Amino acid sequence: MIDDLRESARMTNKKMLKKLLVRLQEPIQLPECLRIVGHVRRSRYFESETALRRAFLARREVFVRNACEEVRRWLAPYDRAKKLTDVHRVHVFDVVTQYRAIFSDGDSSSATEGASSSTTTTTTTSNSNSDVTADESAILLSAWSSQRAESYKNALDESLQRVDEGGALASVFEHCEYCGNSLARVGVETRPLLREVFEKHALRIFEDALVAASEAFEKSLSTHRWTTYLAGGETTTENDDGNNNKDANSEYSPPQSLLEHAPVAAFVNGIVAAFNEVRLLTPKLRRCKKPFAKSLRKTFESGQKSLKNREKNELTSSTEKKKEAFKDAVRAYEKVAAPYASKCFARLFFGGFESAKTAEDVGLVVLL
Repeated sequence: MIDDLRESARMTNKKMLKKLLVRLQEPIQLPECLRIVGHVRRSRYFESETALRRAFLARREVFVRNACEEVRRWLAPYDRAKKLTDVHRVHVFDVVTQYRAIFSDGDSSSATEGASSSTTTTTTTSNSNSDVTADESAILLSAWSSQRAESYKNALDESLQRVDEGGALASVFEHCEYCGNSLARVGVETRPLLREVFEKHALRIFEDALVAASEAFEKSLSTHRWTTYLAGGETTTENDDGNNNKDANSEYSPPQSLLEHAPVAAFVNGIVAAFNEVRLLTPKLRRCKKPFAKSLRKTFESGQKSLKNREKNELTSSTEKKKEAFKDAVRAYEKVAAPYASKCFARLFFGGFESAKTAEDVGLVVLL
């Protein structure tokens, strides 16, 4: 009978502990966390303090992951990305705070990280005669934080794949910057990890806009009726970039001379639209300027090939006036449109030509 009572008590205690551990996978405040961890520690359910801490973080990870999954299930991509960031920020902040409060002795070094560069001695937590050092406790939390940040990055990347507007992407970026700044206060920095995600999607949006500009240009070339507007068929190149106007905004307005060549003007408008898509992000993503420059150069080279293909038809079957008009358009493309696009690119990614000091930088912003 005594053995039966002992076994019944053991099974009851085990069920109670399992329920307590399941409670850690649900929304829970710090006081209840303290009570649950205290009960589990006194019961010696886990073989070591390290196992207890790993179990705590694993179960809190289940809660955070479920909360993020709930967001991803219902909302539209843009709203999902922002809500996902809010959920990640709030819950990761709570888990880190709870861990450090519950296992404070073992993680005391993390609270004063960077305060002193002197040699530290190994300290141990006083929680139930634990042999977990401060460094080991900090490593456990760091490992969990890294895993959580990687999961957040992947979920955010998935949401951003369906965000097709540069303004929306920039808004999510600012939201993530705020999240990273908030979590950095508790030692969980995510901003550097997310830069590559936003660089990838900014480049995707930029390239999509360039593709649209190229397609419109090719279509326009096939339907346009070439006409010379200026006497002698010469394209104006002096002051065509607006340098005669001292206003900074006018300086970067499309050259007026391109109005003489509708396909080229429409193409430049498409390039400007691509720049506008990413202009709010370029101050933060300037280190990825090479892929953007490569895409822009590729677009202009594609346009140049389209002009050459069209040239065969125009120079063999058109009147002299139409031939001259077409030649003017080609000159405008090379002498006006390409330098203007280079100047806009330099403004976005370097702050201007004068800031592109190295030969490599200058090469990025010279298209033709």
